Amino acid sequence: MQRGVRVLAGSSDDIDATGDADLDVEQLQEALDSAISIENYSEAARLRDLLNSQIDDRMIGILGAHSAFYNAFKNLDIKAMSKVWGEGEAVRCTHPGGLCIYGRNKVLSSWESIFNVATSMEIRYDPDEVKVHINGEIAFTTCAELVESNGVVVAKFNATNIFERQQGEWKIVHHHGNAAR
Repeated sequence: MQRGVRVLAGSSDDIDATGDADLDVEQLQEALDSAISIENYSEAARLRDLLNSQIDDRMIGILGAHSAFYNAFKNLDIKAMSKVWGEGEAVRCTHPGGLCIYGRNKVLSSWESIFNVATSMEIRYDPDEVKVHINGEIAFTTCAELVESNGVVVAKFNATNIFERQQGEWKIVHHHGNAAR
């Protein structure tokens, strides 16, 4: 049985936390703040735990999508790359020194072109340097990309990757890489 309580926020926007599995992170945070304000600490603790669980699940999903992107890049695998990219007009990519490419098909064509000439290069990133920011159904990661050839780092780039939750999965909708100094 799922416990729940109607948390009064002091407005007509009171939150019904009885079905809190359906609440998003922002709604759970609001419910948590309201429970604390009315000193319902047992409910606040329950909502805090639920909120942390949802945040952890989202973080795992985003980091999984981030890793899938870099695995596709590292393996020069256009099929895998195609699976990680989202749909829609927000799909864009800016490769270092290039212009912004718009549209899923053009973006994937750009990756295919890179893969065709990058046979002796390897891309990697330091997982400890990945930073994640989540806001609703949009998230972004930042990281440093290292490009190696024959075991020697030949270039370093800063990258920002924007993800959107599409049909229950995190998909990359924008990649931007630029030379690091």
